[in-house]
Amino acid sequence: MDYSKKGVNLSVCAYCNTTLTPDNRSKDHLFPRERGGVLSNENKLPACTECNQLKDNLNILEFRDALERIMHFETIHFKKRKSYLIRVQHNVNKIINERGIHKRRG
Repeated sequence: MDYSKKGVNLSVCAYCNTTLTPDNRSKDHLFPRERGGVLSNENKLPACTECNQLKDNLNILEFRDALERIMHFETIHFKKRKSYLIRVQHNVNKIINERGIHKRRG
């Protein structure tokens, strides 16, 4: 069953589209609260634990930039995570565009 709130599908990871379960469900802040991000639904997205750990304490724009470097490294050295990273990269850019995020905040 798909649960949504304000157009955000809460049953899948916003970054990689993995179906969320009680074991892998987490919430991610586009702009981390400990770095000045606000406590609001507009600043939160559902994320699987793998994507949330990958993003770590980066804001969404820093995450986009880091994905470029990660993709380059993974392509050269591993290749196995490339399709996952491409999916995450696509969705990060989609989130940035849909929310009109163009400059670094908090």
